[in-house]
Amino acid sequence: MRFSTSIIGAIFAACASANSIVFNNLDSIPKTIYFTGNDNMGGSPATIQLAANSQVTWSTSAPWIGNFYSINQGAANIPGMLGEVNFADAGVVWYDVSAIVDATDNDGVKQLWATAADPISGCTDYSSRCANAYNLPDDIQTKSTASRTLYCSVGKASGSKVKMARDHARDFMAKLREMAHAV
Repeated sequence: MRFSTSIIGAIFAACASANSIVFNNLDSIPKTIYFTGNDNMGGSPATIQLAANSQVTWSTSAPWIGNFYSINQGAANIPGMLGEVNFADAGVVWYDVSAIVDATDNDGVKQLWATAADPISGCTDYSSRCANAYNLPDDIQTKSTASRTLYCSVGKASGSKVKMARDHARDFMAKLREMAHAV
């Protein structure tokens, strides 16, 4: 029993140290997520595919700083709303949604958050200025968390679907805490 408990603890520790973003596609259009790493902070794929109404997780154990954006299948690759992340600091993850490139992109990145207790960056609708996004170069909108897992909603959806994605993230983190305490 002690051996299996040690293995579970090691698996949890390995998962907890990985940097990851769980992408939630809130609509029926498949998407491609494009990543751009800052100099010397590569290690991410250039793209990942996100099926309609689904989730996909991107992970890296290496420090990573960069941004990402979402493009609908069949649409031109023109960046819109950006998710910006800094996984390079040891004790904190920095994140925000940036509306500087295209503040009217309602098909791409919507919101970025870590846990139910952490602040949300971004909005569910960008038809008007989002007060919770990085809109101008001198805005102070960057959020922080101790969590190494972020959640990102993309696509068009009703408020209830966005809430379901956030609730899923909260429940996932609660289960991880339960597993850690059980070990």
